[in-house]
Amino acid sequence: MWIFNTKIYDFHLEKIYWALGNDAIVNILEAPDNASMAVFVTSISVIGNVRTIILRVFSEADMNGILAKPQDRQVTCLL
Repeated sequence: MWIFNTKIYDFHLEKIYWALGNDAIVNILEAPDNASMAVFVTSISVIGNVRTIILRVFSEADMNGILAKPQDRQVTCLL
């Protein structure tokens, strides 16, 4: 099992899931900002046998705040 020094990388390990399929382990991490997470991911990726996928997720409260913002901006979709 991997042990990460959370004090060095400035994140909190919320959950670990062992999965079936393409992803063997799914970690739920909390970091104060994107830069802190990028430092951690970069440092483990240089090992060479670790593949990472980063997803920015939003809680229900976050989404309520996002959807409450004015929608008067024009959005262009390029396909």
